[in-house]
Amino acid sequence: MKDSHTLFELNEYIKRVVALNFPEPIWITCELSQVKYSRGHVYLDLVEQDELGDVIAQSSAVIWGKTAAFLRIKLKELFDAVLQEGSQISIKVRVEFSERYGLKLIVEDLDPSYTIGKLELERRKILERLIKDGLIDLNQRVQTPKVYQRIAIISSETAAGLADFRRQLNDNAFGYAFELDLYHAAMQGQNTAPEICSALDKIKHGSKRYNVVAIIRGGGSKLDLASFDDYNIGAKIAKMPVPVLTGIGHEIDQTVADVVAFKRCITPTAVAEYIIQHNFQFESELANLFLHVKDISQRLIKDYSNALKLLIQDIIWAPKQRIQNAQRNLDLNFQKTHAASSNYLLRKNSQLNEAKLTIAAFSPDRILKRGFALIQNNDGKYLTSVDEAKENLLVKIKFKDGELKATLQKSSI
Repeated sequence: MKDSHTLFELNEYIKRVVALNFPEPIWITCELSQVKYSRGHVYLDLVEQDELGDVIAQSSAVIWGKTAAFLRIKLKELFDAVLQEGSQISIKVRVEFSERYGLKLIVEDLDPSYTIGKLELERRKILERLIKDGLIDLNQRVQTPKVYQRIAIISSETAAGLADFRRQLNDNAFGYAFELDLYHAAMQGQNTAPEICSALDKIKHGSKRYNVVAIIRGGGSKLDLASFDDYNIGAKIAKMPVPVLTGIGHEIDQTVADVVAFKRCITPTAVAEYIIQHNFQFESELANLFLHVKDISQRLIKDYSNALKLLIQDIIWAPKQRIQNAQRNLDLNFQKTHAASSNYLLRKNSQLNEAKLTIAAFSPDRILKRGFALIQNNDGKYLTSVDEAKENLLVKIKFKDGELKATLQKSSI
């Protein structure tokens, strides 16, 4: 019969082998597949995947309560930020093997810089892909509305910066009114990317048309914001038809969402202030345009007023000038007419005198003085022909010094 060992003996042997080969804690790198908190302890499921995504190794680990408390003090907010499902981590573990419970990795320390480095490498790969796909600045080239009024907010209902954002907008010093619609999405953890993408789709394909989209959350560590380093978030933001503003609470580093967005602001309050200043700039342009139009109008009114005054003067003085000219012409014409009339009268008077002289020269008295006589019938008509002299016609013969009455007799000649 072959030699046989009990399970306890085998595990005891493995325990001695592990103790001999791992006398000191060692650093290992792996991926967190699951994180559980219980009574101050943190239980971890660790995995390693190949390039195809297949699991090639897995184990469990634990951070005992005292160690967890120490690491929280040491790393502050980075402790919880690193211990996220899906994170690549570097941890210092003590390898233990128990005959009853098997292999156990006891975590004594962790290095957040490794996780940050992995995230930065992944972030750069995502940005390179967005550049290659022509999406990196697509949203930055959308047409900007003159005024931001209908605002879609993507945030968690409990986000620290949401109330500040609303307060900043609603209490603005210029009295601008805004329509604010909240689209809830997780701002940290594994649900962040799918929920933000879903919210962007609802905004893009919904019936309401917004002027701008604001993605906001409170402050946090760099690892807290790792969920925003996601290709799908970047692609969705890039393809939005309106500007997307980000204010997710960090000052130095930029997430993929920040790089692709139309405008990156540090905090939600800064996003609100940017929106207010954008609207104020438009109002200032309107005010300047109004002043420009007013200035041009006033100059045109002044010019036309001056022209009207000149026209009024022309209207007033032109008739006077014409009347004066007409009066002068009338005086000249009167003088010409008077002179012409006088000359005409002089000529006619001279002609009349000449006519008087002519008439006087041929007057009956002067003719009678020359030895002529006038014969007049009973009707007072002068006889000018023998044919008018009838026999026994009683006539009156007028001489220069008197008259004779006679009866005509027929001549024998």
